Amino acid sequence: MTQQLVDFVKQPDGRLRIQRLSGQDVTDVIAEIQARCGRGTDNAYLEVIEYQLQTGWEVLSEDDKLARGDLYSGLILTDDTRRDERGDLLASGRVYYYNSYALRSEINEIETAGFVILDGNGDPLLPDGG
Repeated sequence: MTQQLVDFVKQPDGRLRIQRLSGQDVTDVIAEIQARCGRGTDNAYLEVIEYQLQTGWEVLSEDDKLARGDLYSGLILTDDTRRDERGDLLASGRVYYYNSYALRSEINEIETAGFVILDGNGDPLLPDGG
């Protein structure tokens, strides 16, 4: 399995904090990813959060965003979707996005500040499908 480099922490105010794990080895791995994938790129960010993407989190596709009516071109993360047998999005609950994506990159914030805060939108899906 992929090395965990960050923690996803849901905040009481509905936002998501992506916190870099401590340790020089984590810092070195993130720097190497940035050098290999390109500083501040979505590819570098996706590689840094790959552990979470293998454990229940996902990035909404462009089709998913259209189905939701999102007019946001940045990456949208969620751990709260309901899909049909083909994998098409039926419903989604709370989603998280980086409001400053046009000015700064999530991965650069994680590398330099040690964390990034994503805004949240939507209510969690109810277990009964509501």
